[in-house]
Amino acid sequence: MEAQVRKKIKVKRFELNRTIFRFREDGIVHIIFKKNQTIDLEDFHEGIELIRKTGKGKKFLYLYEPDENSDITPELRKYASSDKANKYTIADAIVVNRLSQKIIANFYLKFHKPVKPTAVFLNKKEAIKWLLAHKK
Repeated sequence: MEAQVRKKIKVKRFELNRTIFRFREDGIVHIIFKKNQTIDLEDFHEGIELIRKTGKGKKFLYLYEPDENSDITPELRKYASSDKANKYTIADAIVVNRLSQKIIANFYLKFHKPVKPTAVFLNKKEAIKWLLAHKK
């Protein structure tokens, strides 16, 4: 039986006020919401500026991972689903590990109807697989 070899992905890491951005070499931007933080429009715009500068106008696949007791404001949920907010987006995957996060994420999908492909996952590996299937 052959051992499965995993390729190590190169990552550029940036820490902002309430979030951590990890730019992966496979085109995925892994965004972690820090523990006990509420992400708002100001945080979003700070992240977009980082993406614009780091990605040089390129579109990415986004892997969102909220940490324990993190959330986003209702204003940001509404804005994040719009065309204007998705200038650098190919697709979004949201990884949840709590029932409350899953309820909020599913509400976001059904009520705000994001303009880009968006899905909710209980498993990071499955989310990455789904994102890479959207890579152009």
